[in-house]
Amino acid sequence: MRRVLLLGTGIVLACLVVLLAGCGDKPVAFVNGEKITQKELMDQLETLGGHQVLHEMIVRRLLEDEAKNLGLVPTDQEIDAAMGDWRKQFPDEATFIAYLARRNMTPETLRERIRFEMLQRKLAEKDVKYTEDDLRKFFRSRKDLYDKPERVLIQEIMTFKQEEAQKVYELVTTPGTDFDGIARQYNMNPETQATAGKRPLLAKNQLFPLALRKPAFTLKVGAVSKPIQANGHWYVIRVLDRLPAEKAQFDKLRKDVERDYKAQHAKDFNEVLNAIKAKAQVQIVSPKYADVAEAFRTSQLPEWGQPGQPSKEAAPAGNKPAKQSGGGAKRPAPKETGGP
Repeated sequence: MRRVLLLGTGIVLACLVVLLAGCGDKPVAFVNGEKITQKELMDQLETLGGHQVLHEMIVRRLLEDEAKNLGLVPTDQEIDAAMGDWRKQFPDEATFIAYLARRNMTPETLRERIRFEMLQRKLAEKDVKYTEDDLRKFFRSRKDLYDKPERVLIQEIMTFKQEEAQKVYELVTTPGTDFDGIARQYNMNPETQATAGKRPLLAKNQLFPLALRKPAFTLKVGAVSKPIQANGHWYVIRVLDRLPAEKAQFDKLRKDVERDYKAQHAKDFNEVLNAIKAKAQVQIVSPKYADVAEAFRTSQLPEWGQPGQPSKEAAPAGNKPAKQSGGGAKRPAPKETGGP
């Protein structure tokens, strides 16, 4: 599968810089009675990551403009479907929300990430051509990858000592006991504490520790395991649901096959991005970000200092491309906005 560039390493920092801009001398912390101001924090963030953030913000704007010009912006329906695929991997909405929170995300930030990843893929895949027969051949060549194995939903309570696990087992097997409440009280696994021990839907080869696989796939739905020792910890698990294996059928999976076919035959995203950069108009005004401007120069552009060109010292940081037919739409200098 062709690599798709996924931006975002500097986006969180960009949001912080924008949010803190103009906050002045308001304190964010005190150290031995002396404050660290929001301006000091913003200045440090800009020093440490401002160049990377600016580069990513420019690239993101170029990609957004290109997708808009080509009519490739993802629709709400497409994003809703992808969000639905995420949600159905979890037993309930609360577990889904807790899973995201553990990764410093919300449904809104996940939705924006999905939207932007779709946008990038659409740009990389826009020239892929195929017939229905191509898709069927592609499906047959990797049918085993589309077959779904047996999957399970479990709820766990992890403890550090055997006697604690035994106590938990006795509590959760007492008639009328609330397993969720016991899990919130006793589960020590940081990955599932916020979900009352509930894990997403998993195939056998995705379930760890290994010692949990046999009970998870042999106990009846609703049954609770006796304490299980694994990786130096003790587990008590409850099987919430188990889905049988499914043989793949092309007609049911055609959208998935089409998506995978296009991804397999997409352009390398560096090639896509370089083509967009070549016709872009990017001007870096601040001299301290001159190094960012270098990333958006092209071989088609004259170097500063050549005959008929101003000296490098007299030139603003950035590129001024020659006129091109069919180039990207011109836009005014963007206002500062908080990117996702």
